[in-house]
Amino acid sequence: MIIIGLSLFYLVVYFYWSWQRSDYNHINQTISELGESGSKVEKGVAYTFFLPVGLVLLYLCFQSLSNQYVAMLFGAVAIGYIGAAFFPIDKGAPVSNGTWKNGLHNLFGGVEYIGALAALNYLKPELGLLSTLVQAAIVIFVIGLYIPLLRQYRGLLQRVAEMALFFVLWKVL
Repeated sequence: MIIIGLSLFYLVVYFYWSWQRSDYNHINQTISELGESGSKVEKGVAYTFFLPVGLVLLYLCFQSLSNQYVAMLFGAVAIGYIGAAFFPIDKGAPVSNGTWKNGLHNLFGGVEYIGALAALNYLKPELGLLSTLVQAAIVIFVIGLYIPLLRQYRGLLQRVAEMALFFVLWKVL
């Protein structure tokens, strides 16, 4: 039940902040770009969106210790959100040549996605094809950060990957 509440909170707060930024584009920009460094909503997004979501996921990680791979999945996603709260991404979401905060942001994001890929691999016996589909969504998103043709759709690709991840988080609880 907590993951459903978290998902509803996520949607409400995410859309609230996106409405506060008239220049924000859900298709072209990542979730992190909503609270990018220097934006008028940077701190609000960090402390009312990324941090609470990350802390609830961390709580669920500790509640899931009876299955180390479920805990690993919750923990990996939690690290990504908590890291995003303290290290905002630079404008334009550069994957290289950004500030040190951008580098740490990307490192935490890497832990989230690589950790999720690994946990999903271990959870394949339980999740079957769903695990593979979510892994594919994550890989396509990450590849899309580097390929110019796909990069313009990085926001959409990330939304699909994140929705798939949250669906799996709900499924494994």
